[in-house]
Amino acid sequence: MSTPSPAPSPTATPTPTPGPHGIEFIPITRGEPRPLPADIALYYRVGPCTSCGYGFGDLRRILFDEALGEYREDRPLVFFDVKGMVESAAISHSGQEMAAAICSAGLCELGVGHPSADAVEHVWVSHNAGSTWSNAGEVLPGAWILEVTETDVLVQEWNLWGRRETLGSLTDSEWEEMWARLSHLVPGGREGWESRTRWIVSGEADVPPTAPSPPALGNVSWRPADRCSNGAFPWTAVAQGDRLLALVDEEGAVRRVYGTSEPLWASAPGGTTIRETPSCAVGGVLVQEIRSHGAGMQYTAGIALFDLESGSVHEVEGLSLPEGFDPEADGSQEEYYHFWTARPAPAPD
Repeated sequence: MSTPSPAPSPTATPTPTPGPHGIEFIPITRGEPRPLPADIALYYRVGPCTSCGYGFGDLRRILFDEALGEYREDRPLVFFDVKGMVESAAISHSGQEMAAAICSAGLCELGVGHPSADAVEHVWVSHNAGSTWSNAGEVLPGAWILEVTETDVLVQEWNLWGRRETLGSLTDSEWEEMWARLSHLVPGGREGWESRTRWIVSGEADVPPTAPSPPALGNVSWRPADRCSNGAFPWTAVAQGDRLLALVDEEGAVRRVYGTSEPLWASAPGGTTIRETPSCAVGGVLVQEIRSHGAGMQYTAGIALFDLESGSVHEVEGLSLPEGFDPEADGSQEEYYHFWTARPAPAPD
């Protein structure tokens, strides 16, 4: 990864123009490459293959260190290398709070033949972006983290005993032994429910977060992207040759619409480059994953920045992550980077 050049000065927001579909939008333009802002952290899930069931994998965080003038990478979940298997994780919109569901015994993942009778899963939380961790409490094996806030963690759990026919290989006595061990996590009993959502710290029941409503804008089909860390929801649509991106706030009001006739989030001719839908990071920047491949389907992962003030897209310079590489240089191991999300960079310790 090479050293980036200094970031450019901000520019004024262009004036929206009407399109043939009747939707006014700010034209999207291609800009010069830029460095990754120091206040943005990129998160990648790293595993041994590109499309196989290896679980959550390792989590890597990449930032630009202005003091050193270079990129650096760390592992926010390194604490769990000796604790167990990471089943799921989440990062708050501030980037400071993190939560991880850890299987410390047996097999916790839901599937044919598991969880195992001895499965044990706990949720851990960090309030300093992974520097230190504390145990927030036990959950049913197979639980999934939905959200983490400054004070609590929202998880979804499934009724294992109601799914015993599909989950598989435990004997009747093993199911009863598991119930005796885990019944304190199900005070309402094991009858009459399939799944539940609850806050770990407060213990309050909740419902899974509902999907936001699409913008009431034009006669087009809007598709959601990742939620912004500042509370805005990005949506994309295609209308009469224009690719549109709308930012909608939590009340459903449209903040701003952008548009272009170029395939800025689509596969390039020949399929050599894949540009994913821009997802949110921090403040006025959306982060977009770019994947390119050459001979042998060897992908290289990059990033582009969508500047919401200027309406311009800038590839991040000096950052090119091989989706498949050999860190030991002896062919015994491969690692593949899968872009997971972007958040505000952690506050200094």
